[in-house]
Amino acid sequence: MSDLYEVRVIRMEAPSTVVLAVQVVASEPVPIPNDLSFALGLLRDACNAKAPLAREVSGDDLRDEGWASANTSRFVRAVRRSKVANAPPKAAVPSPTHPYWRRGKFMRAELRIQVTDPRWLAHLDRGTVWRSRAYQVAQSHERGPSARSAGAARAGAFVWIPREACLALGDWTAKLPPLIEAPALSPSSYEVVARLRGSAVNALELQAWKGRAVAVEAGSRTQYGALGCVDSRGAIGLVLPGAAGVGGGLVSGVKSIGLMEPKPGRSGTALRQSDVLRSVPVTVAKLQRSGTEVALELRLPPLGSSLGIKSETDILNLMVAPLRKGTALDLEPAPLSKALELELEACGLEGAEALNELLPELARKYVASFALSRPPKQRPARFDALSHERVRELLAAPWPTAKLSFRVTDPKWIAHLSLEAFRSVAVAAAAPAPRPRRPAPRPKTASQTPTPERLVLVQTAKRLRDSRVWSAECVGTTLRFRSGLWSQSVRNERRAAFPSEEKAKVALDRAVAARRREGYRPGQRLEQAQATLAARLGLVLEAGEGTLVVRGVGPPAEKIRVEGLTWFKPGDEISAFSARALSAHVESPEELATALEHVPPGESVVLDARRVAARVGAGIEVVLR
Repeated sequence: MSDLYEVRVIRMEAPSTVVLAVQVVASEPVPIPNDLSFALGLLRDACNAKAPLAREVSGDDLRDEGWASANTSRFVRAVRRSKVANAPPKAAVPSPTHPYWRRGKFMRAELRIQVTDPRWLAHLDRGTVWRSRAYQVAQSHERGPSARSAGAARAGAFVWIPREACLALGDWTAKLPPLIEAPALSPSSYEVVARLRGSAVNALELQAWKGRAVAVEAGSRTQYGALGCVDSRGAIGLVLPGAAGVGGGLVSGVKSIGLMEPKPGRSGTALRQSDVLRSVPVTVAKLQRSGTEVALELRLPPLGSSLGIKSETDILNLMVAPLRKGTALDLEPAPLSKALELELEACGLEGAEALNELLPELARKYVASFALSRPPKQRPARFDALSHERVRELLAAPWPTAKLSFRVTDPKWIAHLSLEAFRSVAVAAAAPAPRPRRPAPRPKTASQTPTPERLVLVQTAKRLRDSRVWSAECVGTTLRFRSGLWSQSVRNERRAAFPSEEKAKVALDRAVAARRREGYRPGQRLEQAQATLAARLGLVLEAGEGTLVVRGVGPPAEKIRVEGLTWFKPGDEISAFSARALSAHVESPEELATALEHVPPGESVVLDARRVAARVGAGIEVVLR
C-alpha cells in the first residue's frame, strides 16, 4: 500500500493538543476524515520504536475495527477538522480519469487533535513531517475505558493450542507440552512481567514457563507467542498462533524474555479458539505391525474431521507420508521409496515429482485391503462460548479415536512404519486426485478476449529497495492500474471502463504521461522483455495472476543452488527474485526484465519458484548471463 498523506506539525498548542496540516498525496479518491481512529493512525505513523505511543498501539491494532472501536478514545479525546481545500468534486470520486486527478493538487486540511495523555505526543515537535497510510478504521467509538475486570480480560486474551496443531514445526514438536496457552490479541494489549535477562535465560529457569505466553527480545526485535521449549544452547522454541494455522521456530541470541499479562480494559478482535482448533490434524496415537498387516488408532480433532480415507489410494498416501522430506520431492530411504521411484522412472517421470498424480494408479499394487471403524457421531463443543478453563479441561480430556487396519502385498512396504515415524506427521484427510490433463488450446477467434497491452514504469529510489513500480494494462475498453513498492507483493489496484477502445487508449496515454512527470521511467516492453529473459535466464515467461508462469525452457543459465526442484518446467510460477542490490516482487515479464537491468552479468540472483502440480516451493539461484 502506497502513502496516502503527507503530514506536518503546524504547532503544539498545549501539552495534550497538536495541530496538523494534512495533504493528500495519492492520486486516488481518499478523504481526510474528522475521525478519532484516523487521527490516532496519523500520530502512530510518526512514531519511532521508542515512542510511548508505539509501545501502546501496534500496527495490528490500527487494522482491527473491534480494537479501534473499543480503545481509540483511550488515546484521542477529540478531533476537529478545518481549512479544507481542493476537495475532489463528486464527479471525480468514481472516475480515475477525471481532470481533477491530473491537476496534481489534491485535498488538504488542518486537524486539531487533543489526546488523553501528553505522552502520546512526545515524539512530535513543531515542523515534524512524515508520510502516512492512515485510514478511518472504526465507524463508532466507545467513550471512556472499558469497565471489564482483569479476570474478564484474561478470559478473552488467550487461546489454547494443542500440541497436534504444531506438527508443521518439525522435530521439536515432540518437546512441546500437550497444551500451550498463547496470546489471542495484538501485542499492545499485554504488559510484560517477570522479565528475565542475560544468564537467567536458561532451560532450568524457564522450565515453569513452558506452554505460557511470552515476549522474547532477540536481536533488534521482540517476538510475541508461547514458549514451547528451550534447547541446551539456550535457543527458544516459540509458537506463533494465527487464524490460518500455527507457526513458529527456534529463536537464538535471546536478550530477555518475560510473561505476557493482559492490560485491564483492553479489547479488540481476538483470535478465536475455534480458529486454532480447525488447524488440528488427525494423528496416529497407536501403531501395531505384524507381517503384512498394520493396525492404527487415529486421534481425531475436537472439532471433528471428515477423515477422508475411502480407498486404497488414501492408504498408500498414508504409508508414504512418513517418507516425505517436508516440501522436498525426494523420499527418505526405504523399500517402498525405492519401489515408487522405479515406478516413476518407468513412466518417464523425474524423481518423485509426479508421485501425487501416480498414486491412484499404483495403490492396489501395494495395498491389498483395508478397514476403517469410525467413532459414533457427536456434536462438537461450542468452544468459543466456553470459559478459558473449561476449554482447557475439554482439550485435556481423551479425544475421539478411529480404528484403521490395512494389509499390504509385501511386508517390506511397511518396514518403515512405526509410531515414532508418525510423531510429526499429520494423517491426510484424502489423497490428492489425479490432475486432469489440459486440453490443447483452441485457435483464437475475434470474439475472444484481446491480448492485453501492458506498460511498466519504474520510479528508482536512491536505495533500490525503496523503488516503486507502476503498471497499466489495457484490455479492450478496460484499464487496470497497479502500483506499489517493488519490494512488496501488496499493490494498489484501480480499474476503469470506457465506452470505446480509442478512449481507453487516450486515458492510458494520459496516465503514463502523469507518471512520467512524477519521475517514473519506462520499463521494457513485452517483446524486448521476453528476449532479455530468454538470453539471461533461458526462460520464456508470461504474466499470470500476480505471478510469472514459465511457458518455455531453453538452455539453462548456470545453476549455483537449487532447493527442491532440478530446474524449471512449463507451468512453474515465479513470484519474486532477490539479488545483492535489489529484491523485487514481479508480476509480468516486463517487470522482471526491467528489474534485472540493475543486476550485472556474472552476478547471481535467487528466483522464488513454485511447482503447482507437485505443490512444492523452491529457491533457485542462478548466475545471470
